[in-house]
Amino acid sequence: MYKPMLGNSKLHFIFLATFLLFGCGGGNGNNDKQNNVNAMKLSDLHNINSGLSACINELAEESDTPLDEITRVSCGNNIAFDRLEGIEFLTNLEVIYIEENGLYGDIDIPCEKIQNLIELNLSAGKGITGINVSECYNLQKLVAQGNDINKVDLSSNENLQYIDFSYNDLGTLELPAGSEMYELHISNTSFDISNIERKDLISFLKVSHNHLTSIDLTSFTNLVSFDASHNDLTEIDTTNNPLLQEVDIDSNNIEDVVFSNNPQLKTISIKYNPLSTAAIDYLDSLSSSGIIVSR
Repeated sequence: MYKPMLGNSKLHFIFLATFLLFGCGGGNGNNDKQNNVNAMKLSDLHNINSGLSACINELAEESDTPLDEITRVSCGNNIAFDRLEGIEFLTNLEVIYIEENGLYGDIDIPCEKIQNLIELNLSAGKGITGINVSECYNLQKLVAQGNDINKVDLSSNENLQYIDFSYNDLGTLELPAGSEMYELHISNTSFDISNIERKDLISFLKVSHNHLTSIDLTSFTNLVSFDASHNDLTEIDTTNNPLLQEVDIDSNNIEDVVFSNNPQLKTISIKYNPLSTAAIDYLDSLSSSGIIVSR
């Protein structure tokens, strides 16, 4: 399961006074020169994207960190901007969190300039229809919930460990084909998981609220956690999922279940299903054996 590599400490960046840009005042000449460079970079960023510049200054309080040393940008819905142009000035970025802003259309992440990027969250934009992260080879976590994304190509992002495109109108999703196991969250999308090629790379699968009437887990041989709650499933077959530990199939139409080939199973949530008497007895026996069962 993905574990963030960075803390949640605020980014600090001080906006240099205008007089530094022109070299006014005393002080060390080398420091003044560096300050002039930093001020010009911020001025360039402001000219390209005043909204992003405002976001950085919103977070700026005390530090004099140069733009190319900033590692994290986190912009909530308090500052509105509709594009990311200029973010390439932040060449050492590792984390971008820009949620509930005015971003729309196809978004290109310039990872040829910000090669250290490992986390990207562009959830709840104004109308994001696509995200291009094809050159973000170090990306580990990608979250883009609540957009209008229909097509995504992540085939070159082999280091991804956590992918969340829930609440999108997904039609095509090209997933990594490397060797890394990852989590896939695609709830509220109606995406057809039969089109996933390397199902064996998925350790966590969340497909709740997808109007599913059936699901084939045969090729998800390394699945550890599975959530298909709030669908229209009538049965679930986990015979080929021996690593399975957690199952959530709440709010379906399941009458009978069997988990005979899941020796590592720890929790089952199967509430709001029309369970048969035999299924209830079976689940009670699993509960007696130490498995946590919620029904």
